[in-house]
Amino acid sequence: MAADKVCTSLVILGASPKENEKSLMDQFWAANRYMSGSYTDKESIAKLNAELKKLENGYDVGNRLFYLALPSSVFEEVASCLRETAMSSTGWNRIVLEKPFGKDSESYAQLNRHICNLFTEDQVFRVDHFLSHEMIQTLLILRFANYIFRSLWNSNSIKCVVVTYNETFGTEGRGGYFDEYGIIRDMVQNHLLQVLCLVAMEKPVTTGAKDIRDEKVKLLRCIPEAKLSDVVLGQYVGSLQAEGGAKAGYQDDESVPDGSLAPTFATVVLQIKNERWDGVPFILQCGKALGEQRGEIRVQFHDIPGDVFQGKCHRNELVIRMLPDEAMYLKIMMKQPGFSFEPIQGELDLTYRTHFKDLLLPHPYERVILSILSGDQASFVRSDELKEAWRIFTPLLHQIENEHVTPYKYTYGRLTRVAHRQGAKAKPAFRSGSSTSHAHNEPTTGPEPPNGFLFNEKPLRPGEKRQKEDWENIWVYGMTFNLLLAFAVVVLKPDTSISSWGRKKALERLSGEASGETTDDPVVPTEEEAGIVSEDS
Repeated sequence: MAADKVCTSLVILGASPKENEKSLMDQFWAANRYMSGSYTDKESIAKLNAELKKLENGYDVGNRLFYLALPSSVFEEVASCLRETAMSSTGWNRIVLEKPFGKDSESYAQLNRHICNLFTEDQVFRVDHFLSHEMIQTLLILRFANYIFRSLWNSNSIKCVVVTYNETFGTEGRGGYFDEYGIIRDMVQNHLLQVLCLVAMEKPVTTGAKDIRDEKVKLLRCIPEAKLSDVVLGQYVGSLQAEGGAKAGYQDDESVPDGSLAPTFATVVLQIKNERWDGVPFILQCGKALGEQRGEIRVQFHDIPGDVFQGKCHRNELVIRMLPDEAMYLKIMMKQPGFSFEPIQGELDLTYRTHFKDLLLPHPYERVILSILSGDQASFVRSDELKEAWRIFTPLLHQIENEHVTPYKYTYGRLTRVAHRQGAKAKPAFRSGSSTSHAHNEPTTGPEPPNGFLFNEKPLRPGEKRQKEDWENIWVYGMTFNLLLAFAVVVLKPDTSISSWGRKKALERLSGEASGETTDDPVVPTEEEAGIVSEDS
């Protein structure tokens, strides 16, 4: 018996090529058909159906995939038109939805009811392209195919987990859309929460879509509602001296209402109330117009008990990095090479571009399209996952909006990260810091501020000034007073118990600070490499 001839049509509604991709898109569209029309007009959809039938003429099977690259506000109307007018009678029909899936639990429930009345769950593909990223896809194999992590992957060994996704660009061109949703709906409630699920879920029975998504739902049900006391919100302002030229602030966008309180940066701390993870903070952090592009997962282990190295040891840390270069590395303590017996921190490094020669990784959306065509839903979000995700964040979002919570301001291109001090409930404060170029450009911070969170900014360029926060001025005044007091003790009272050698060294240090020079070795904190500062540090 001869095999059926199959025609599969991919219908993308609302898509448009980027300017630098025009030549490639021209080649692509040469092998396709294009139709212009209103995606909410039944007559236009009927013309689309007629065009698809022409393409399917001569084939035994006609499969149809409808990709709604559209505002979520029109999902219901478009889905109804497609269901009524454009379904294939000889093959499968699939519909693809992009986030956001509603704005809260109520709006999502309404949208989901409407879609589920038109299509079955196996026909609906809710895209979260993070799940198709190379380093996110490797999480399940890393966790469940390596014996060494089996006994370590729990609260007995792990101190905290940080999921970060920082972007160096703002909301240019989409300020109106972004202002309606904000950073929590745009990134945290979906992308970062899905990554958390893969890091923390239990081992699935199989690697099939149903079993993986079942375990994600079980985990989400163990996460209590997010609390405002465990959240930091920020909004970027313009900078005349940003890299690449002056940059406008978020509210400088004409499509953004004056006085908008929509956050462009968020740090959210979640807890998982189950046997494996109870007491381990999961810190989700993302933002726009930040000082560095960084997408990563940091699993930080506990301090070594019974330390015999006088506090010189850093915590072990497993880092899985998506951006800027795919990498996986384990930070461990080792002996300083040579005659010294001092402990230093090193890395067991698996950087993809150096380990895998001539590597060409597929773009996440390549995997998305391929998975939809093959019917594999493992990297897509199921309806009950979204229900639980909205349960976690809806009360927080309503509180932020009802109480008109004002986000903290940060300068375009200056903020690099926010560190969370575990257990602290106080409000955040800004602090300047620095970045040190280690093998993987690891961030470092200054001393711990007297509050729950730490804003770390890029150092200013020569001649550039930044307005200090009140607590920073107090710190400067206090240090000045201490220096004057030390000068009085050393210089004005030479008969004190300080030895002549001590007086000499103190004077050398004071003169060095006055000239901007210092001979002190930099102090490297033991707990802040991953952006976490414990209360007892």
